[in-house]
Amino acid sequence: MRKLGWIAGAVGLLAASCKDDGSGDPQTADTTGADAGTDDQSDDDPTTNPSGPDTDPDDTGSTGDGPGTDPDATGPADTSTGDPIDPIDPDALDDEFDDGLDGWSTFNEQLASIAVEGGALHMEPGAGTVWLDAATATLVHKPVAGDFKVTAAVTARGLTNPDAPPPAGFRFGGLMARDPGGGAENYVFIVLGTDEDPSVETKTTVDSSSTYQGPPWPGATGEIRICRVGATFGMYVREAGGAWQQSNTFERADLPAELAVGPIAYNNDATPNVRVSFDFVDFEPVAGPDECTQ
Repeated sequence: MRKLGWIAGAVGLLAASCKDDGSGDPQTADTTGADAGTDDQSDDDPTTNPSGPDTDPDDTGSTGDGPGTDPDATGPADTSTGDPIDPIDPDALDDEFDDGLDGWSTFNEQLASIAVEGGALHMEPGAGTVWLDAATATLVHKPVAGDFKVTAAVTARGLTNPDAPPPAGFRFGGLMARDPGGGAENYVFIVLGTDEDPSVETKTTVDSSSTYQGPPWPGATGEIRICRVGATFGMYVREAGGAWQQSNTFERADLPAELAVGPIAYNNDATPNVRVSFDFVDFEPVAGPDECTQ
């Protein structure tokens, strides 16, 4: 279905407040049922239902091979093997969620209710679920190799009050790029939702050790983006119709050429009370950092 434009109106990013990981971290509480799930390749697709309105970012980025390009290949080389990587195909990866979840895989599917209806992907994570340190929640993903940007329109709402952001308690949803190789957890993500108040959270996890920031963000809704250029992962956010703002950046030379990329959701509280909706997820190759905000 044709994607609808968002109503213009930029709201500036509010003053940031940082939350460090470690002992006594509020996100470490109540992670029952959030351990690593079954292998991605063996997960079954969730039951889905189609229809509804979508939105789309105004992306105009150019294609390109990006840093580390093999001049005799069609894309960047896999640093682990030296083999060339085919450039990503947006037509094969983009999804407006009109007709189910064909082409997606699900990690820890049992930890969330997942449905496609009303033209959007909806995720309702269960109690005590969180992406933090070695704990894992639900990820709906596709394999993406090389340099790319992935963009999604995200809205987090409470189950008991669907017209408002979720209540306090670390309830979030957004985009993740994760090493699918198993073992210790290695990923980056950007999410919208509520900790003590509505916020935009960015996190990097290295060998199952997480650090994150969660400055306030109006309304727990907006467009978010991860942009990979070589080892650099830029985390971006904007209000509908506004300019992209860089929320964080992570240097992750340890992450492999191919990652599992897509929507996540979690509810690190004893009471499930969040529904995260994704109107679309779009992918594009990038040739350099200037294209991250195009």
